[in-house]
Amino acid sequence: MIDSSIIEGFRSDNEMFFKNFYKTYRQEFVKFLTKKGISTADAIEIFHESILVMRKKAFNYELQEIQVSFKTYFFAIGKNKAYDLLNRENKSIVFITDNLPATNDGATDEECNDALIEKIKKNLLSMGSACKKLLTSFYLQGLTIKELVITGGYENENTVRAQKSRCLKKLKEMINKDIHG
Repeated sequence: MIDSSIIEGFRSDNEMFFKNFYKTYRQEFVKFLTKKGISTADAIEIFHESILVMRKKAFNYELQEIQVSFKTYFFAIGKNKAYDLLNRENKSIVFITDNLPATNDGATDEECNDALIEKIKKNLLSMGSACKKLLTSFYLQGLTIKELVITGGYENENTVRAQKSRCLKKLKEMINKDIHG
């Protein structure tokens, strides 16, 4: 249960409340998120966004029924915002290059990236139609897993995740083979 004084603090414009709140929670909150792969700058931004969410919930009387501690609830808001940020950032075809071996044959980074992008395109186009459609829909068009269930005719979200994982693994293997012969 969240203490009523905290709820009232979020409803107020009391500068002292927010200064104390900052001192009490900011450092621990940022550390919590950086352990999840969020940059310090993004963690600070998420801290501010989470304060705004709490303030909105306080004004809408949505905090009185919460059955967990304030800190647990506040950090959960931050964690969810962090996962949203990571999901938005990872919706990029460049994600596919994770775990590929590094090569250094004297080419510039830009030349290497251009060559790798061409290999990704070539191998993606040579994949089966189901994998090609799934990967392009998710990474290039930005469809969510839920949207893919509907548009792709999949049984459920877990089926989409499993199929995406298999397709991604296959694409990585194809790119690896293309790079190393």
